[in-house]
Amino acid sequence: MTKTTIAALGDIHMNVNQQGKWKIAFEEISEKAKVLLLCGDLTDTGDEEEAELLASELQYVKIPVLAVLGNHDYEKGRHKQIRQILIDNKITVLDGEAIVVENIGFAGVKGFGGGFDRYMLSMFGEDAMKSFVQEAVNESLLLDRALARLEQEHGGYKKSSFASLCTYRRDGFRRTGTNLSIFRLYTSNGATTTS
Repeated sequence: MTKTTIAALGDIHMNVNQQGKWKIAFEEISEKAKVLLLCGDLTDTGDEEEAELLASELQYVKIPVLAVLGNHDYEKGRHKQIRQILIDNKITVLDGEAIVVENIGFAGVKGFGGGFDRYMLSMFGEDAMKSFVQEAVNESLLLDRALARLEQEHGGYKKSSFASLCTYRRDGFRRTGTNLSIFRLYTSNGATTTS
């Protein structure tokens, strides 16, 4: 059985007040984990300057970094620029894509307020509600397709064995007001479980 430690960090909400505050945390993560997942709301107001600040802070990470954007990153309609800034700084940004790192498949989407799977809102009632739920359905389908590609391209893995960046644990320790979880995936014969 192989053990892989993954750090997951969500709701960073990077802004000018955080400049220089992430160095120690990112160095520690690099020592303890094999992969860092950034789980949305990477910027505070969806500004490119905030993305540049985050990219500057991420220079201290010496392990692969995978990210998905969140609603804050879309706030000003500059999400494509934010994504490109992160990609230009060697961060893999997933939005309906999948990747294998450390023999673990990751699929990511931005997610949406309507939920996923059995926790999704019902498409019933007013047109506004139906449109809202349809956006959640679209995100869910993107995630499902990415997971299916992982299964297809990396035979032997079960669809349920892949961690999705849009679902992360909030039971880790808190640092600078942000959620950070470090957990381990144990893989053996294509099956993955968390602890």
